[in-house]
Amino acid sequence: MKNFFVSYAADDREWAEWIAWTLEAERYEVEIQAWDFGSGNWVLRMNEAMARTERTIAVLSPAYFRSKYTPAEWADAFRRDPRGEQDLLIPVRIAPVELEGIFANLTYVDLVGLPKETDAAERLLRRVRGERGKPSTPPAFPGAPSTRTIAAKPPYPAKQEDTERLVHARELLVRWRNLYAKRTQELREAATKARAWVFNTPKSLPPDAASVLAIAAEVAGDLRALPVSDLAFAKPYGLAIHGAVFGGMAIGRVELYQRIAAYEPPDAYSIENTARVLEAALDLLHFPLDELPLGYVDATGPSASLSAYDALFLVRQPGDPVLHLMPLTANPRSLGGFAARNLILTPLCARRNGEGTVDVVAEDAQFVYVWSQSEAHPSAQYQQPNYTRAAAFESPPSGGVVTIDSGGRIRVLREGRGEVLRPATEDLELAAIWFDPLVPDEWYAITLSDAFDVASWRRDGKQARRATSTLWDRSKGWNDNGELATGILDGFPCLIVCRASWYGTTELRFLDPISLQTIRDDQSFDLRITTMKFVSGRWLVVFAIDGNHRIVLFDLKANTNEPASRWLAHDGDVYEAFVTHESPNDFELVFVLHQHSRNKASLCRFRWPAGSIEDLTSAADLRVLPVS
Repeated sequence: MKNFFVSYAADDREWAEWIAWTLEAERYEVEIQAWDFGSGNWVLRMNEAMARTERTIAVLSPAYFRSKYTPAEWADAFRRDPRGEQDLLIPVRIAPVELEGIFANLTYVDLVGLPKETDAAERLLRRVRGERGKPSTPPAFPGAPSTRTIAAKPPYPAKQEDTERLVHARELLVRWRNLYAKRTQELREAATKARAWVFNTPKSLPPDAASVLAIAAEVAGDLRALPVSDLAFAKPYGLAIHGAVFGGMAIGRVELYQRIAAYEPPDAYSIENTARVLEAALDLLHFPLDELPLGYVDATGPSASLSAYDALFLVRQPGDPVLHLMPLTANPRSLGGFAARNLILTPLCARRNGEGTVDVVAEDAQFVYVWSQSEAHPSAQYQQPNYTRAAAFESPPSGGVVTIDSGGRIRVLREGRGEVLRPATEDLELAAIWFDPLVPDEWYAITLSDAFDVASWRRDGKQARRATSTLWDRSKGWNDNGELATGILDGFPCLIVCRASWYGTTELRFLDPISLQTIRDDQSFDLRITTMKFVSGRWLVVFAIDGNHRIVLFDLKANTNEPASRWLAHDGDVYEAFVTHESPNDFELVFVLHQHSRNKASLCRFRWPAGSIEDLTSAADLRVLPVS
């Protein structure tokens, strides 16, 4: 018998794995779905796991009580020990949640709000050992603010995590090659025919269709039994299998169509999935195992002394998995880099911290990472099902990172774990995180949905919302291009939301970022834009996607639709602009100019009122982010 079975909701996998890891480090034997279930019948494996474990740990959170599967996981332990005399059911609270039912009457381990990983581990281990809850070290004086930012190490060593996945992936790929390596030509011919039918769907299936469908159905069954979903993590590394195959939809469709093809005319969707399944079989045969990662890639972090540089920014260059820190000078050079796995990183936010070093947040196709104190490798990593729309550091001393993903989920990443403040509720077009200048600890998640509703969500759950019908005239033709910008206008916080019409004009709405009430008359201009920046409480700098000039300046004090000035009569589009200096009389902006016809991206600095534009560096592609 193993000691513990860890019961958790899918959203809390990071916490469940940390609990299991901590227990196994103390020589306890643990059963956990993420590590032990593998393929096969999930319900049967769950039942077997509970039968071969002595005690159950329930990882309590709002997601746990929403799950329809978790009650069955803890019910057996409660049945065997309804009074809790043997402590067979151990609730561990990892997120704020009101406990109801039997959990309201059970003593739980509370890990919410603990400042250190060692404190959480000690509290957990004392409970499973049946010891008194007094800590081994004196508690910190409550009046002393913590200066710690992010945990000093990732929650799971990248190399060990990757090794476990590589061993499993190697086993699956060897099994697949054993099945189909001698049938490569047969698969290729069948896939070629199916793909040809996709582009020219016949009115009735040709004579050789039965054999193609039979091969596809056989492959589909083997993909299900493999299971191919265990290899979905390899997609960012070049395993070019369609998502419908990983998710099982294509497999089910092929199996169904093979049974009814003799009675139903061909349909494009079934033929498309037949081609996807056959192509997946070939991709599995040809995929090289050494494309998969084994730990973090090499990098050298920036030097500890960065005080000599007034302005810093991060640069991502083509094909390089390292984010380089550079000073804002002519011909900038790398001061050091930040790297994770061998995937291209997208920088999300960066800052200088109290120690004079740099903290960075970035994501790749698998994780969001946090680098602390100029270390070259991440101090923490977090699963991310959607890509990030906005990210920002909380005000010290909390040290957390607020993220908003494309599904509308809002999280705070702190101390190696992610606290979900709002679940994924809607698809977002854009998002921003705004800090109240009068209450610096208070932040607001500003979101623009794909329906162009605007919402302002505060940490305590209070929300303001403006429906699209109250912002945009329904009689006009609108497209899906929009932008958000925040700043100060006439001394008031201001959120500018813009939206483009099909007629080449862009309309602006000026809103209070807290209540979303209108605080100024609407404006419009005859431009389509890529981005905009609110500068010095007066100037709106618009980067145009068409027209004779790429940079257009509006004076918001003048309250006119006519621009104050225009610059950069140049082919190309402007992206990723940020302000490096601003005052009532002058400002500086840095931006990336993409000249698609020349396959060139230039990092440029723009100075106003001089109107000068300076090229700093160039490459085939650039992604930049300022260090605040």
